[in-house]
Amino acid sequence: MKRQPLMQLKERFGPLMRGLAGSLAKAPDTIRREDWCIYVVVNCGSLAGLLVHASFVALFLFLGIRFLAWFNVFSVCLYSGLLWLNHKKFHYTAFSLASVEMVSHAVACQFLIGKEPGFQYWLVTGAAFVFLFPSGYRFRKFGLFCFFVGPLITLHFLAPRFPPLHPLSPLFSEVLGSLNLGTVCVVLAAFALSFRLTMEKLDGQLAEEHEKTDRLLRNILPDQVADRRLRDGTSVIADGYNDVSVLFCGIVGLAPLSEKMAPGDMVALLNDVFTRCDQLAEKHGVERIKTIGGIYVAAAGAPVPSNDHAICLARFALELRDTMHAWFQETGQGLSVRIGMCSGPVIGGIIGTRRFIYDLWGETVSVASGMETHGLIGEIQVADPSYRLLRALCRFEPRGRIRITGKEPVDAYLLKGFMAGGPARLTGQIHHAPLADGREAQTR
Repeated sequence: MKRQPLMQLKERFGPLMRGLAGSLAKAPDTIRREDWCIYVVVNCGSLAGLLVHASFVALFLFLGIRFLAWFNVFSVCLYSGLLWLNHKKFHYTAFSLASVEMVSHAVACQFLIGKEPGFQYWLVTGAAFVFLFPSGYRFRKFGLFCFFVGPLITLHFLAPRFPPLHPLSPLFSEVLGSLNLGTVCVVLAAFALSFRLTMEKLDGQLAEEHEKTDRLLRNILPDQVADRRLRDGTSVIADGYNDVSVLFCGIVGLAPLSEKMAPGDMVALLNDVFTRCDQLAEKHGVERIKTIGGIYVAAAGAPVPSNDHAICLARFALELRDTMHAWFQETGQGLSVRIGMCSGPVIGGIIGTRRFIYDLWGETVSVASGMETHGLIGEIQVADPSYRLLRALCRFEPRGRIRITGKEPVDAYLLKGFMAGGPARLTGQIHHAPLADGREAQTR
C-alpha cells in the first residue's frame, strides 16, 4: 500500500526539524539554569526575526518604500548580532535591543504605511515574552512590559490623527494585516504550547522526585509513620503502645574483626548482615527500628498494634539466631550473635528534623537492651514479661535474676524453641500481672 504524502514528508523532514529545534533550545553548560528560558527565547526570536525581516526587505523594496527596506536591512544585521550576544551570555542586553527594534519597527511602519498592515501587533509578543524573565527581575519585567504596551496603546489612538505617508491599497493592507495578525497568533500559540509542555515536563519531574522522596522516607520510617508524615504533614509524631515486644541483636566479635578489615569491607559485611536481618523481619511481620553499630533493634506491635507481637518476635529471633549462626560458620569470620528480648509498653515517635529517625523509648526498651548485653553468645535471652506471654507456647531454660545497670534485677530465661503442636497465635486480651519485685508484666 502506498504511503500517504504527509507521512513521507514527516519521515523526511521530521528529524531535521527536531534537530533544529533541539539545537535552538539547547543551552550551553555555562548558562545558568535561571537564564535558560530567556536564552532560548532570544535564540529562537533572533533567528525568526532575521528570517522575517529578510523577507520584509524584499517586500518593502517591491512596494518602493526604501526607508523601511533599509530599516529591515539594519534589523537583519541587528538580529545576527543578537545571536552572537546571546551566545556570549549577554541575554538581557540582547532582549533589550530586540525590544527597541520591535517598538521602532512598529512605530515606523504605522507612520509610513498605516495601522491596517498590523505591524504593531508584534508588540504583543514582546510583552508576553517579558514574563520569561526570572522571578528576581520584577522591576525590569514591569518596565519592559510598559515599554511594549505603552506604544501599542499610543499607536492605536494616534492612528486616526496621522495619515500614513505611503498608504497601501486597501486590499494589500488587509492581506498584510491578516498575515501579521495570524503570525502573531501562531507565535503566541507556540508560546502557550511550549509553556504547557514545559509544565507537563516539570510536573512529571516533580512527581518522580516526590516518588523518590516517598521511597526514601519509607526506607527510613515505618510505612504507617511515613504515611502520616506524608499525608498530614505532621512534624511531631509520638504514640504510646501498651503491648509491644522489643528485640536487640548484637554481633559478637565485631570489634576485633574491625581492626583487621578495611573500612569498605567492614561496611559491606554489616550491610550483608543487616540485609539478612531485614529480610527475616519482613518475613515475620517485624519492624526494624534502627541499627546502632553492630546492634540490630526490631519490634513487633509498634507502630502497628498486634495481639501476637511476642510470638512474631520469638519466631523472628529463633530464625535470626539460626540463620546468622549458619552464615557465620560458612564465612569463617568468627562472629556470632547475642539476642535480648522484652515485652511491655513503649513510646514510639520521630526524633530530629533534618536527619530524623523513628525510635522507641521506655522501660521495655531498656530491659531488652540489658537482656542482650548480659546474655549468652548464641542464645536468646528474654525478660520475664516476654516469658509470661510465651511460656505456654515455647520451651525455656531459666537463667535466674539478671542485674541490669541502673535497674532492679530482672528474671531472665533462654528461649530454646516452640513446643511441638503449639498454637500459632495468642488469643484474648493481654493484661498486666505483678512481678516478684513489685513491677507489672504482661500475661495472657
